[in-house]
Amino acid sequence: MAAKSVSQTQLSGQAIPTIPAGQTTVLTSDELSRIRTTLLHADAKTSGTQILSEEERLRLQLRDMSKQRMSTWNNTLEARRRQKEQARQAKIDEEERRRQVLDKEEAAYQASERKKAIQRANTLLFENTERVKAFGSKLYICFCISR
Repeated sequence: MAAKSVSQTQLSGQAIPTIPAGQTTVLTSDELSRIRTTLLHADAKTSGTQILSEEERLRLQLRDMSKQRMSTWNNTLEARRRQKEQARQAKIDEEERRRQVLDKEEAAYQASERKKAIQRANTLLFENTERVKAFGSKLYICFCISR
């Protein structure tokens, strides 16, 4: 065996260590894949990521496909809940539009009332000036004299 290891070292150019016979362990492929999976999951946990097996990945893919297909159904509890929510939101939106129309009408009405009040105040101020009062009294005297 020493001659064989010497010839291998001569071919590769590196020294190959010899391992005593009692210190070796033979692993099956299942055990080796289990160890690799365990180490990968441990590395993934420390880095904050998650490694999914093929079965888990397939299960998640099928679940997503099922949810996507189910989202188009109208007779499920979730679809009914979604329809009720949409109807409630449409009702709220319509009520808000009506309120906005009423608010615009009310604003226009308040503006016209304000304009009328300002015109009335200006008229009262004008009529309370001395010149208008004097003109009104002279007009009244003329009316009385003509009668």
